[in-house]
Amino acid sequence: MKLKFDPNQQYQLDAIQAVVDIFTGQPKDGDSTNRHMDRGRQLSLEATIAKGNSLTLDIAQIVENTHKIQEKNGIEKK
Repeated sequence: MKLKFDPNQQYQLDAIQAVVDIFTGQPKDGDSTNRHMDRGRQLSLEATIAKGNSLTLDIAQIVENTHKIQEKNGIEKK
């Protein structure tokens, strides 16, 4: 059996957007790349390969965002 993936199916795009919308209001983390030039005029780049998540939204905001998503998609709130 051969499966063909279509990344543009609307139900998949809607699901992705719903998950992203849960985090509305969460600030983006800054750039973790450090750049500096030494006296020999050589550019040095240092990047953080991995970074832990730092969720700053409180539970009330996440619940409010979830309710907005439910309303937008016609899902009954419980």
